[in-house]
Amino acid sequence: QNVTIINVDFNGATADHDFIKNEGSPSGKNYNTTLLVENCSFTGNPEFDVVGIRAIHPTHTQIVNCTADGLHSLLQNTGGQKVTADNVVVINGKEGGLALGGVRTADVKNSEITANGYGIRIDAATPNAVFNIESSEFNAYIPVIARKATAQNVNFTFSGENTMTQTNDD
Repeated sequence: QNVTIINVDFNGATADHDFIKNEGSPSGKNYNTTLLVENCSFTGNPEFDVVGIRAIHPTHTQIVNCTADGLHSLLQNTGGQKVTADNVVVINGKEGGLALGGVRTADVKNSEITANGYGIRIDAATPNAVFNIESSEFNAYIPVIARKATAQNVNFTFSGENTMTQTNDD
């Protein structure tokens, strides 16, 4: 099953919520989709925890040419096979930009993330996972964090010109 969302302005928040929620299953038997979100903008309210996209066990989550302002985070991805973020801009991230929990492969390129917490949060608990960051800029308390590093053969590649600005004194 493929889901495509193009040219939508997601705006406003009066409570904690997700603009887009895509739930799959670890077995891949139901709702396990390829989600493409392209040319979209997300505007939240810093008083609430608003997530742009919440994906649970997707086959492939793709975010292309999207902007986010004032969200808890643009992406909360749990499990799944692949995440691609290309030309993504996050400003005023309340907590973070992209959370990649348990994903096998992630490619982030040509993106700019400014957040109070993390730029990209990676759970390095999936064996043989591959994370690629290319030509991107992160300004955050922790620009890139790898946590839950319990798996073997987790690979990180930084290519092109990346700028990581730490906004803390730790």
